[in-house]
Amino acid sequence: MMSLDERIIKIVELLVSYGRPVTSQEIANIIGISSRTVRETIHQNKSHLKLIGIEIKSHFKSGYSISIEDEYRNNWKTLLDENRSIIPSETEDKMTYIIQRFILEEGYIKLDDLCDELWISRSTMNRLFKEVRKRFALYHLTVISKPSYGLKLEGNEIDKRICLVHNCIQKRESSLERFMEEYHIDLQNCQCIRQVVLKHLKKYNYKLTDTGFQNLIIHLIVAIKRIEEKQLITTYPIQVDNVGIEYLLANDIVEELQSYFSITFPKEEVEYVIIHLYGKKLTQMDGETAQISHEMEQMIQKINQQILMKLGYHFDGDFELFTLLALHMMPLVVRIQYGLNMPNPIIKDIKLKMADAYECAVIASQVIQDEYHKPIAEGELGYLALHYSMAIERLQEQTKMKNIVIICSSGMGTSSILKKRLMKKFDIDDSHIQVYDAQSIRSVNLSHIDYIISTVKLNLKLDKPIIYMENIFDDIELQESQHMRNLQSFIKKDLVLLQQTFQTKEDILNDMCHKIENIYSLPFSFQKFIEEREDLSSTEVGNLVAMPHPSSLCTEQSIVMIMTLKKSILWKNNYVKYIFLVSGNKNSKEECEFINENIIDLIMNNQWLQELDKISSYEELIHIL
Repeated sequence: MMSLDERIIKIVELLVSYGRPVTSQEIANIIGISSRTVRETIHQNKSHLKLIGIEIKSHFKSGYSISIEDEYRNNWKTLLDENRSIIPSETEDKMTYIIQRFILEEGYIKLDDLCDELWISRSTMNRLFKEVRKRFALYHLTVISKPSYGLKLEGNEIDKRICLVHNCIQKRESSLERFMEEYHIDLQNCQCIRQVVLKHLKKYNYKLTDTGFQNLIIHLIVAIKRIEEKQLITTYPIQVDNVGIEYLLANDIVEELQSYFSITFPKEEVEYVIIHLYGKKLTQMDGETAQISHEMEQMIQKINQQILMKLGYHFDGDFELFTLLALHMMPLVVRIQYGLNMPNPIIKDIKLKMADAYECAVIASQVIQDEYHKPIAEGELGYLALHYSMAIERLQEQTKMKNIVIICSSGMGTSSILKKRLMKKFDIDDSHIQVYDAQSIRSVNLSHIDYIISTVKLNLKLDKPIIYMENIFDDIELQESQHMRNLQSFIKKDLVLLQQTFQTKEDILNDMCHKIENIYSLPFSFQKFIEEREDLSSTEVGNLVAMPHPSSLCTEQSIVMIMTLKKSILWKNNYVKYIFLVSGNKNSKEECEFINENIIDLIMNNQWLQELDKISSYEELIHIL
């Protein structure tokens, strides 16, 4: 049997899905590797692919296309899977492999042996293992060394299991299947666990989210295998109440699993299941009474105050948000206390498409972390952001009634016609529209006005949207094109750095902040705010893009800086090649929203990112905006 690594499999799947020639640079941008690596990977695997009827053809200028022989057309995916290499090819996969080996190995491991298993050099292993140690530290796990024996992982069994699930199973879609295969877990046994859990959930009418249910099954699979290997939980850090529905449900599930697998769950293992049920329960107001503690109420109030101070959103009067947050945070607090994690399959979409809501969630997480002294996973922030997204929509609904000034020079009759047209088209109340002539407008306080509609040119500089109408019967669109500049007006030439070479995120942020300091007058703590936000939750958003920004609005003007790299770097969890550093104007929420929305539209466009990757000057950037 031949051996195909993950890179070539991704390339084949990409070429099939596109159905047209794709350049090596396009492939590189999508997969997250260099174009040179793409070319080398295709060259190295051409002969192997031909054995299963797949040929990748090279075309001058247009890139690569793929053809599959008729007899293999219906089963090429199966053939790829059957010939998939068990040796990881991607950096993240290699680290996952190392983490899994150390957790599952009771004895010592020599790094030279791991180098042989992964087909990598010792220098590469040293670089990878430095990152692996950092990840172990997040779960209170340490690696000890013994001369002539090697390295060994030490720590609490609970921490080992949580680390295993987070890093080796939840991170990638195929990881559970691969984990089961490597750990010799029978699919039939997995189905049995699912059926047992479903049966008893139904019996007690106990509701879990779909993600929570899948997560519980994964932890039970791991628990059973660890019990079979005598790797038991011997102490539990927090006392669990042996009363209530979770206690009864956990004991019924465990009793049936013990019988099926011929094992015994010690008391601590049963408590482990109870905690997972607590942390994954779907709490909702459907006839049940949910008791919201005074402490929870105070914490939500503190979160609201922080969001108001940093982002300007006023949520204190939103009872729906308060209720939903309280119900969501009760099981969330349990997960935080016990180091559990609810994976979020749509976190990248949330970070991109609900940017403001996600920032609210980041601020909330800071308050929660200060309260419980425990970190909160990125996926959890995504679930909080969903609640804030709806709350922001409700705020926008409340404020959609616009205050409008009409400036007219042709008499009250004309202005009355225009006023009636506005009231009818936009459902605006009479009290929200005022009429002035061009002379008197100079003495009017416009601080509460949203739009100015004028039939005459005004020799005034106003920080308000102005819509000029030569004919009062023209169609009216309330948009801020006169007030809001286009995106390029926020981008200064000295803050566009293309085709740069950096090795670390820290060096990039340091360089960007220094460049900005040379142009703008910044608060003393600007770089600290950037780094603080990065520590709370990584600003990588997918598509090889990171969007670093301060933890709160702190600049008097909007700042946009763009950097592209010759070679992508590992930001935190993903590789990044394009960096958009944005600091919004603290005095204009509309301006902040405009910039964020425009940048997000750009970075969600793969074709635009490919254009960005090709350019090397400010002028070229302006041309493609």
